[in-house]
Amino acid sequence: DIFDLNQIRKKKIIGKLVVRILIKNVTAWIANSDEIYKDLKSYRIQRSKIFKIYNGVKFSNKKKRYIPGKKKFLYFGRFDKEKNLIYLINSFSKLSKNLDFKFTMVGDGTEKDKIIKIIKLYKLQNKIFIKGKTLKLLKFFKENHFFISASNSEGMSNSLLESSSFGLPSISSRVSGAKDIISDYKTGFIFNLKDKKDLQKKLTIMIKMKKNRYSKMSTNIQKLISKRFTIEIIVNEHIKMFNKVFNTN
Repeated sequence: DIFDLNQIRKKKIIGKLVVRILIKNVTAWIANSDEIYKDLKSYRIQRSKIFKIYNGVKFSNKKKRYIPGKKKFLYFGRFDKEKNLIYLINSFSKLSKNLDFKFTMVGDGTEKDKIIKIIKLYKLQNKIFIKGKTLKLLKFFKENHFFISASNSEGMSNSLLESSSFGLPSISSRVSGAKDIISDYKTGFIFNLKDKKDLQKKLTIMIKMKKNRYSKMSTNIQKLISKRFTIEIIVNEHIKMFNKVFNTN
């Protein structure tokens, strides 16, 4: 992922100047992933000014119930180019014909019509389904095994956090924030966008996954969320930051 300072620096004429002004005058910097934390350090910002505070999520303490039968993948969010949904569809289309799966895409956006055409082109209407944008996601968390994302860039994905809270192991592109949550074979899988076979290989592993391994991964991801990413934990981290910056203690 590319942190915003890098984007500002690329602006013609004033980019580098604005970055220097920000670095000199900003009181505190919040990095919501390990990668962004490293990006900030690379600008020689004082470490005492950088606070690694993740995004928080409401934690569901209900254990994910294993669903027998075909493996079901879920995406929810924007249907735009940055989210790389057509890349996902292409990868699913190249899987072995004897692998049974279901992929549900929940949301809306500029790429929707193109996505529908691609699904029809590959004749995957009985395996890939589009559902309209909704805030009522609980039923989708209950009905699916895995969350999947192929974003070109992210900070800390709230979709990834939310699905993880409900016990869905995830498969994600190697973007900022993903490796803070996902460990291969433990809580999900991370794939390389530049290697299309990498995603196909890991999708195959997930589709063939047995109940015991799946249940272990689901338990692992919920344990991680409960220890590092709950709203309560993140609120306390922000309070600590403000106390330190403004010396309110």
